Amino acid sequence: MSPNNEFDFYIVLHHNILAGDNDLSWYDYLYNLFGSDHRFAVSVRPVNNWGGQNVNDLSLLNGENKIDLTKIHEDYLKQIGMKYDSSEDLLFGRICYAAFPNGYIIRTDGKIEKCSVALNHPQNLVGYIDPDNGVVIDNTKNKLWSYSELKSECYICPDILSCLNIQCRRYALVDKQDCYCHRATYKPKSNHRTSPM
Repeated sequence: MSPNNEFDFYIVLHHNILAGDNDLSWYDYLYNLFGSDHRFAVSVRPVNNWGGQNVNDLSLLNGENKIDLTKIHEDYLKQIGMKYDSSEDLLFGRICYAAFPNGYIIRTDGKIEKCSVALNHPQNLVGYIDPDNGVVIDNTKNKLWSYSELKSECYICPDILSCLNIQCRRYALVDKQDCYCHRATYKPKSNHRTSPM
C-alpha cells in the first residue's frame, strides 16, 4: 500500500535491462503496489558499460536493440496503466547531471567532482571545500563538462534538443572518445526520396 496522498513527492523507479530481459511480470507487481498513485513512475534504462572487468560478463544492449527492447518495456508499462517517466524525451532531458554547470558531487573529504562513474579521476576533480574560502571551483575544468561541439551528424538527429551531445561528457574527458551517442552505432533509416528531374 502506498503512503498517504498528503505527502508531496515524486519517485522514479529505475529498471536497468540487459539483452534478453523479456520478463515483464515485475511491472505487474509494481502496478499492484503503486499503479494508482501518480507520484510513482518507472524509468527503463539499458545497462551501460561503466568499465571494469565484470562488464565482459554482461549481455549489453547495442544499437537498435537498445532502443527496441526499451520500447517493448515502455509499451507494456503504458498498456497496464503504470506511469512511465519520460523526462528523457523532454527538452534537454538526455543531458547528464554532470554536464550542468552547477551539477556537483561533494565527497566526504571535501573534494568536488562531476561524474559519479569517474570518481578520483584527475579530470573529474573540479574543486574542493576550503574551511576558510568555502566552495572553490576550477571554472576552466568545470566548463569542459558543460560544452561539446555539435557534430554535423547531430543536426539531423531527432534527439538533438534533448542531448546537445553532452549526454555523457565522461566519454570525451575521461575515456578520450569523440562522443557518446546510442544512435551512433547504426545509421538511421532514411525516408528520403529523390525527385525526378
